[in-house]
Amino acid sequence: MKNIIKKPIKTELKDNLNYMNLDYLKNIAKVYEVDKAYKMKKQELVDKLFEKMTDENYLISNLAAYYEHEEYTCSVKGDEVVSESIKVLGLAKIGLYFLYDLGDGNIESIMPEEIKKVINNIEENKIQLIKSRYSEVFNYLRAFKNFYGIFEIDFFLNIFNEQHENEEGLSLKELMYYLDKYNLHNNEIVNYNGMLVCEALCMFEGDIDKVLEEREGKEYCILEKEELLNYSNDYYMKKTVYYYNLEEYLLKHLKYKKDVEGIIEDINIECVMDTFDIQNTIMRLHDMGMEIHNKKDIEKLFKLCVEFGNNTPKWINKGWTPADLMKKDSKETSGLNLVVSNKVGRNDPCPCGSGKKYKKCCGK
Repeated sequence: MKNIIKKPIKTELKDNLNYMNLDYLKNIAKVYEVDKAYKMKKQELVDKLFEKMTDENYLISNLAAYYEHEEYTCSVKGDEVVSESIKVLGLAKIGLYFLYDLGDGNIESIMPEEIKKVINNIEENKIQLIKSRYSEVFNYLRAFKNFYGIFEIDFFLNIFNEQHENEEGLSLKELMYYLDKYNLHNNEIVNYNGMLVCEALCMFEGDIDKVLEEREGKEYCILEKEELLNYSNDYYMKKTVYYYNLEEYLLKHLKYKKDVEGIIEDINIECVMDTFDIQNTIMRLHDMGMEIHNKKDIEKLFKLCVEFGNNTPKWINKGWTPADLMKKDSKETSGLNLVVSNKVGRNDPCPCGSGKKYKKCCGK
């Protein structure tokens, strides 16, 4: 665990800030919008942070961002409350708690007296008002991240403002501010050359360029507000007939429904990101206890996965499913790139993962 203090416990804010290293202070300076923190010496930065962190307006803004994330987490996971330890860690990220190592694995959390005093005097409705606005914008960011993967900032603003025509609009400056607050506690969305990108596309060099190349010339799939916001839930998956066909088949072979739901969720994510691999799927199913004995079993599973994938929105298609693109254009399209055929070639590696050619294994 980072930023644990191994010194005598202090209850004053400046004492705690002075305990912390410069990297920590610079990170907290971003949270509290300290200009040119990188130029400041430690004591100057501590003094400036003390000023900002005891300002009611900055505390309201950062508390609202934390509580929005807490509320979102509870809603998608079905929990009633977040545990006290998780809450302390979340608030420690924004400098409201400092953690002390007491030895023998014991950690003490301290909220400085000055911060307690300011928070106790904040009217709850002030936090709720800011949190409500955060939630409105954050849920659109979550939905766009999950449905499109990568999208232009202007596109986001246009859709948001069109779907809030009779309500408060959103400017570029506001969006950039809200994005910083969103990234404090959520899976990060990266600002990349005028586009916002899901962090999952930033893990390996070339992934962003691959998606941009594949989606060239395609129009965005525009969803109505209610349908779009379904995707603000990181675990949301539209359950088509192809979902239920795959689920029904897997339930015959796996003991626990939870395992079936988990493997379909994995397949869905891979289809969305265009990384689906039937061999990996078969290996995972084997680890779960599913036995695949012959060519017929493999081709049945393969066919169901193909149908499911071809009816799943994909980032390379700007939210369209491959089946959608086939309807839009009867010609062969690059959107249908999950599979070329629903059969395994006899000289291909066997999808069961044995390492043998298909014709010498399950294809006998």
